[in-house]
Amino acid sequence: VTVTEQSKPNAGTDGTLKVCAGTTPSDADLFAALTGSPDAGGTWSGLVAGVYTYTVKATAPCTVDATSHVTVISNPIPSCTITNVTSSGSHTTGMGQSVQFSGPSGSGFAYAWSFTTNAAGAKFSGGATTATTQGVTVTTTTAGSYTLSLTVTDNSYTTKCNATCTYSMTVSTGNAYYTYTQGYYSSTGTSCTPVGGTKGALALIQYALDNIDGVIGSPVPHTEQIVLGLTNHSFTLKYADAAALVKIMPGGGTAAVLSGNLTVANVPLKSGKIKNVLLSQAITLDLNIHIQSDALSSFVLKTGYLTTQKGDVSTCPVTKLIPCSKDGGSISSLQIATSTGMKNWIAGKTVNDLLTLASNALGGASLPSGVSLSDITNAIDVINRSFDAGRFFIGYYTTSQTCSTISTAVASSTSISNTLGSSQLSVKAYPNPFNSAVNFHFTSPVSGKALLVAYDLAGKKLAVIFEGNVNSGRGYDVKYNVSPGNKVPMMYKLTIGNSTYHGMLIPEK
Repeated sequence: VTVTEQSKPNAGTDGTLKVCAGTTPSDADLFAALTGSPDAGGTWSGLVAGVYTYTVKATAPCTVDATSHVTVISNPIPSCTITNVTSSGSHTTGMGQSVQFSGPSGSGFAYAWSFTTNAAGAKFSGGATTATTQGVTVTTTTAGSYTLSLTVTDNSYTTKCNATCTYSMTVSTGNAYYTYTQGYYSSTGTSCTPVGGTKGALALIQYALDNIDGVIGSPVPHTEQIVLGLTNHSFTLKYADAAALVKIMPGGGTAAVLSGNLTVANVPLKSGKIKNVLLSQAITLDLNIHIQSDALSSFVLKTGYLTTQKGDVSTCPVTKLIPCSKDGGSISSLQIATSTGMKNWIAGKTVNDLLTLASNALGGASLPSGVSLSDITNAIDVINRSFDAGRFFIGYYTTSQTCSTISTAVASSTSISNTLGSSQLSVKAYPNPFNSAVNFHFTSPVSGKALLVAYDLAGKKLAVIFEGNVNSGRGYDVKYNVSPGNKVPMMYKLTIGNSTYHGMLIPEK
C-alpha cells in the first residue's frame, strides 16, 4: 500500500474581482484576486451586472481552517445605438449631402467613431476618418455605401466596459441634376448628359424637345414643342427650329413682355441674338427641365444660398464629386431670391412653379406683389447655372459658401434627397410628441401633385404644410414650424394622386 500525504491548502485571504457584464471569469482571474493558492472549483457563465461571491475551500479528505471569498463585481455594459439625427431612421442619402449622427449619452462615456466600410468615400466633418465626440457629421463624395462604427466606453468604472454598434448608409446619385446655361446652347462644344455620353447644343435641344412627354419618339417623333407666354403674347419652339435657336442664343437685353405670337423666325433680335433676356433664360430652363425627365421640375426653391458641388465628368452620367482638395472652385453658392417680394413668393415653390411664373410674366400677366421681371430672370439664371453639366445639391445655407466654409456651415432644414423606391406612400413625422416643429419625410410611389395638410381634432384646417409636384421614388423632407396657437393634438393628411396617408401628432406636455 502506497500512502500519499495531502497537505492542507492555504485558505489565502479574501479579494475582489471586477469584470464587465456578460463576461466569464476564469480560475486564473479569481485566484489572482486572492493571496495564496486555494483549490479551484465552481462553474461560471456570463454575468449580468451585479455583485457575486465566489467561495474557495478544500474538499475531503483534507479540510481547510478557513474559507476564502472573492467578491465579483460585474459592471454594466453601456448601451450602443447610433441615431440618424438628420433624417430619423433613414438609411439612404444623396451624394455630397451631410448627415448628422449621434451616439448614446452617459456620464463618463467616451466615443470612438470610424468607418467599417467606406465604399462611398464618406468622411467626418473636416475630412477626418475617425472622430471622438458624441455627435458627428458625415459627408459623402462617391456613390455606393458606407458603414459607420461606434465604440462606446464607460470610463466611470475601472473596468472601462465598452460596446460597439454600426449603422449602414446607401449613397445615391439621385440628387445630381443637369442644367446648361443659355450660353452653352449656342456653343459648338459637347457636355456630359444624364442619359450617358456627351451631346452638343443642337443634340441637347432636340433631345429635350423630343422628351417633353417623357418618352423619346413617342407617340409621334419630333412633334412636341415648348410654348411660353399666354394668348397673343407667346413663344413657340418646335423640333424643326432647334438649329435656328442655336444661332440666336444666348439672349440679352431687357426682360420684357412678348410683343405677339412669336417663333424663332420672327422673335425680336439684337445683333443676331434674342432681344429679351427673360425669354432666353425661360427657354433655357424649359429645355433643362426636359433633359432629365422632369426631375428638376419638382426641386424645391428656398430663400437661402443654393449650394452645389461639381461632379466628376470623367464618366457620364457623373457618379462622384470633385472634392475641394482637387478643385477649390468646385462649390457654387448662389441666392435665388434677392428682393423682398421674390423672397415672399418663393417659399414652398418649385422650379416648375418658377417656369410657370416666367411664362405668365412673358404673357403679360400681373406679377406677385414686389416681384419684377428682373427678379424672375435672376432666379432662372441661378437655377440654370447651379447644376451646370451635372452638379450635386449640397443644401441651402444662410450665407454664401466656398470650399473653405462648407464643412462648418449650418444647412437649412428643408432639403431633397433620394430614397429607395416604394410601392406605397410612406410618411414619417418626428419628433412626436412635438414642441415647436415637426419634420416630415415622405416617399411617393407615383408622380403628381402632393398636398400635406394639418387639421385639429374637430376637422378645422390648421395649415397647408406642403403643396407641389413630386416624382415617384424620390424622398422629400419638409419642416412644419408650428405656431403657438396650433400646438394642439392634430391630424395630418398627405394626398398624392389616388394615394392618401393619415397620421396623428401630439404636442409635448
